[in-house]
Amino acid sequence: MSSLHERAGEVLLAALSRPVAERDAFLVSACRGDQELLREVGSLLMFHEGEGAAEVEPFADRADFSAGDVFAGRYRMITRIGRGGMGDVWRADDLILDAPVALKLMHSASPSDRSRILQEVRLARTITHPSVCRVFDVGEAGETIFFSMEFVQGEDLAALLKRTGRLTSERVLEIAHQLCGGLAAAHAEGVLHRDLKPANVLIDQDGRVRITDFGIAVTTSDAGPQLMIGTLGYMAPEQLTADARVTERTDVYALGVVLYELVTGQPYHMSRSEEPSSRLSPLAPGINPQLERAILKAIARDPQDRPATALEMAADLPDIDTAEDSDGAGRLSKRIH
Repeated sequence: MSSLHERAGEVLLAALSRPVAERDAFLVSACRGDQELLREVGSLLMFHEGEGAAEVEPFADRADFSAGDVFAGRYRMITRIGRGGMGDVWRADDLILDAPVALKLMHSASPSDRSRILQEVRLARTITHPSVCRVFDVGEAGETIFFSMEFVQGEDLAALLKRTGRLTSERVLEIAHQLCGGLAAAHAEGVLHRDLKPANVLIDQDGRVRITDFGIAVTTSDAGPQLMIGTLGYMAPEQLTADARVTERTDVYALGVVLYELVTGQPYHMSRSEEPSSRLSPLAPGINPQLERAILKAIARDPQDRPATALEMAADLPDIDTAEDSDGAGRLSKRIH
């Protein structure tokens, strides 16, 4: 019989032959409920993507933009700031608003892609909160569908982690309280994100965060049985079951996983067992004990054991004005450097 690693390698190779947008759903289906295999494949995929996998060329069939080009008669392209399987993101100047924006482009979008983008814009525009990235406009130019959003001068949390390694309790707590506020605002508008992860959280030079990418979000009224969709490693256990039902507690789980990764510097799905460890301190020396308890509660396998809402999770966290690491580190700064 093939070893777990060999079986995981076979599934990974099959997944890599598929479009990026379809991989997670394929992996869940291919592993057929084998959680150990799913975690192993997820670990291999993360290693593959993090070790210089070939860059995706979503616009390979046409000439790329150049700095200074004007797109759709309105946006002056400055520089590309992101590239993925679904399209590019450019920093651009909106010539009508006279303001910098982030411009997300998708070329030759299928009807389902167009529907997804319109859904993302529609849901994101219902949420008004400092910790949720603002969306301004959506449109089409030729075969390209696009939307503009708030330009954040900074980086995403995934890039921050790669650059600095694990964060102190002080920095994590300031980020955590902002994320709780942003999620609570989304939930108050009946929107479930379903794909919260470090790459979907931007942090600016002053330490202010923005939740972005509501591409697979749903409303609570539509949160009945769902297709298995999301990002492996951040999906709650209930998302990995057939006819998954998602709730606010599903987003709370993802938030807990993000915080786990921030305090330990390690992806949760690479080290988790069937039940979360009762302690994070071996991986995060000096972690604030109350923060540790809040994270472990958020990543409980049973949704009923997690905080019911993002605001309830915020209440579980230490106050950002008084919290300190268990090793006596100083108080939180209002600015993240």
